[in-house]
Amino acid sequence: MRKYILIGLAVVVVAIAGALYYAYSNLDGIAKDLMESAGSEALGVPVRVAGVHIELSQGKATVSGLTVANPPGYSDNSALSFGQITVQIASGGKVIKEILAVDPTVRLEQKGDTSNLGELQKRAQQAGGGKGEEKKAPAKDTEEQHLNIELFKVTNAKAIVTSPELKEPQEVVIPSMVLKNLKGTPKQIAGQVFDQLLSKIIERTAKQAIEQGAKQLLEKEAGGAGQAVEGLLKKLGGD
Repeated sequence: MRKYILIGLAVVVVAIAGALYYAYSNLDGIAKDLMESAGSEALGVPVRVAGVHIELSQGKATVSGLTVANPPGYSDNSALSFGQITVQIASGGKVIKEILAVDPTVRLEQKGDTSNLGELQKRAQQAGGGKGEEKKAPAKDTEEQHLNIELFKVTNAKAIVTSPELKEPQEVVIPSMVLKNLKGTPKQIAGQVFDQLLSKIIERTAKQAIEQGAKQLLEKEAGGAGQAVEGLLKKLGGD
């Protein structure tokens, strides 16, 4: 009997060791799947990641080729495209010190009284637990595992704005954007990131478009340019 017990224990140990080895050796794939599933669930559109490379010894991860699809009814282009994102992870894995996204491309497509980013933002708000800073409390440790992102920074974003009210697509460079202290489950985190990020993108894209001379492009036969701009901004934001 003792012999069989020892054999059984040996089998269990080998099985656990095998599972741990698989998780460690496939850590990049696990992170990629988690990002895609959490993002897709939060936004209700396909979120895809080309690859993830994690360096545990350095507390660093690199994410390449992250894209967010447009909602139904818009173009086949990606609403958001990130070439490369670098992540600094604190020991323990639950706290992300910094995420830096450089040179992303955004497409802001106005259609009717809303826009693609406006629709995505509404979905992100629901997933994130509330609008803007008014979010629900993050999940407890006894519930689904939660994370903490201390700093999320986006630099040199390029936005392409299309609208029936613009004579041609407008390309806008967006200044740096910073998000801080995001907490929650992976789905909540995805919702919070996209909610706040899309809000800043819509606001700053509209502002830059105006500064680049969109007032003249938006003038109509009746009413001044200011009224036309204000109306378009509401549509771009999906309000």
